[in-house]
Amino acid sequence: MSILFGTILLGRVDETSAGQFVATSFFHICFIPIIPLNSYIVTRQRWMNWEGIKIRYYRKSLIIGYLRGTCAVGVFFLILGLVYLLQHRDNSSVTEEDLMGAWAGIIGGSVGLVTMLVSYALPQISKAKPEVRDWIERHVSFS
Repeated sequence: MSILFGTILLGRVDETSAGQFVATSFFHICFIPIIPLNSYIVTRQRWMNWEGIKIRYYRKSLIIGYLRGTCAVGVFFLILGLVYLLQHRDNSSVTEEDLMGAWAGIIGGSVGLVTMLVSYALPQISKAKPEVRDWIERHVSFS
């Protein structure tokens, strides 16, 4: 996997009690999802290596993959805004526009961070409902 571009597995949703989940492989640029390639029921994952069963595009995984990727960009702007304010806190030549931009990054990034954390914490997104769990288990048993 390349940090600048390549493929990455994102949009992890509907995890079962057996540890299986649905995710989508995306072409990414700097970990920002650009183009979805395939969705999978992931049966085994260890760090960056995983095994899974290819399925048709899984809408929930696609949406969450893009949402979390967009939120990650927001967190980047949060960090940039904080760094800017910390570096220029005693500088009287900083313009109001620069301060507004830094605060916009901080606020937008904070919203992105909270949104990302909530997307992982909500069981409606992260945990599979019984009917979805049964669907995943049927796919896994066919492989």
